[in-house]
Amino acid sequence: MLVKPLKLFRKITFQLRPSIIDDLGLEAGIEWYTSEFSERNGIEVNLKIKPDIIISPEISLVIFRIMQESLTNVSGMQKLQKSIFN
Repeated sequence: MLVKPLKLFRKITFQLRPSIIDDLGLEAGIEWYTSEFSERNGIEVNLKIKPDIIISPEISLVIFRIMQESLTNVSGMQKLQKSIFN
């Protein structure tokens, strides 16, 4: 009986702070999330990320959450087929 709630808890926790950000960095986390977002919503996302920018883990999480919320807003726009995230 606890398997479903535990899986849901892990999914929500991962979405709030994906370990990929800690393990591979913000760029990899954004690339992973936008790819998943595109598959789920059928909306193409073009990324323009400057490589080699050093950002603290706290700021990385804030940037990731802003990007995540922005794409959530994009997904609510029914006619949109493409999004650009700089």
